[in-house]
Amino acid sequence: MKHRKYRILSILLLACLALQAVIPGAWAEAAPEGWETLAPAETAAPEEADPTGAPEGPTDALEVTEEPTAPPQAETEPEATEEPTEAPEPTEPDPLEGYTFPDNWAREPLMFAVRNGILQGRGDYNLDPTGRTTRAEMAAMLVRLLGAKEQGDLSPYRDLDPAAWYNRELSAAVSLGIFNGVSATQMAPMRSITRQEAFTVLARAFGLYPQNRRAYTRFRDGEKVQPYARDAVSALAEVGCVTGYDTGYLKPRDPISRQEVAALFYKLLDQICDDPQELPETGFVLYRGTEPLPQGYRLEGSLVLGAGLSGSQTVTGIQVTDRLILRCATGTELTLEAVSAGEVSVASCLTATGEGTFPLLVSAGPGAEVALDAVRLEVFGPGVLSGDYETASVHCSGAVFSGEVDRLTATAAGATVEVRGQAGEVLLPMERT
Repeated sequence: MKHRKYRILSILLLACLALQAVIPGAWAEAAPEGWETLAPAETAAPEEADPTGAPEGPTDALEVTEEPTAPPQAETEPEATEEPTEAPEPTEPDPLEGYTFPDNWAREPLMFAVRNGILQGRGDYNLDPTGRTTRAEMAAMLVRLLGAKEQGDLSPYRDLDPAAWYNRELSAAVSLGIFNGVSATQMAPMRSITRQEAFTVLARAFGLYPQNRRAYTRFRDGEKVQPYARDAVSALAEVGCVTGYDTGYLKPRDPISRQEVAALFYKLLDQICDDPQELPETGFVLYRGTEPLPQGYRLEGSLVLGAGLSGSQTVTGIQVTDRLILRCATGTELTLEAVSAGEVSVASCLTATGEGTFPLLVSAGPGAEVALDAVRLEVFGPGVLSGDYETASVHCSGAVFSGEVDRLTATAAGATVEVRGQAGEVLLPMERT
């Protein structure tokens, strides 16, 4: 009986196991409440292998798909590599590059001329320093030196080649009144220029005239200087620009070399400025920029306002201990306000007005109008003068006075002087005035 019970229980147990195999989860659904059920694990379907051999997901940190979180750090300035960097400013080309300079006295003058765009060489960086200077080359150097751009009329001169390199600069020299022809119809551009001719056009370009008109006689051959060049030689000798040779001779009628012309510029000028912010405090300075001068600028020396200044300009409060030379573009309307100078020189055909009493020198050509008072007036070029003067000396023909002058002296024989205002005393030479 006992064995029969065990056999019945075994049959029941086998039947339950068979039912569980046929109906998965049947046992769990029939389990009493509160019993922990254990569902059989599902058998996952086999997956196709990745043909690349790479794992599909992260595999125990062997392959990191996200950047790990860095521990917090103190704030620091961003690294330079993270900031966009500006491109370095382009360096200006060296104007002396390519040229060869001699190892003698002419080295520094030639470098000065090249550095300031005055001398450019005769092709292939050949400065030809000992070569003779032509009239066209001298005109071109002066035009570049002063920064002149306006054009004059070359039509009267029949010996100019329309396709030649010199036409534009020679035209500017004529417009400035620096250069004239050797006759009414001849310019002779390729003729060598003599030393006294070069001195004359340089002094004319800078409005330089002498205190001592016989200073040219200091040279052993000074009497060989032709009358038209004597004032120029005297003026340049006074400022130390013309010193002659070691022998004491000037050789005024010899051709002048290119290096000798460069030496003239080098000895005359201490500095050339194109930017008003670079103007120095001392020296003989040429300003050839286009921007107005800084108000209240003071210079211990001489200042030349070059041909870069044009149109309507006002110069306010500047103080120049020696010469203030007005070499502005032709037709400039220049107003001087509270200007102090040892001497004011009007060297170009412009209109100059303003207040201030100083020695005044006028060397401009026809068309200049000067309404400035002066304690002493020296006139070397025609123009209309409408200020009040204590003394006025006229060394040319064509001057017109419409103001007042206490004492007027004419020194040039055959000159014509017109007085539209009042003159307290007039002194005239005996010859044909």
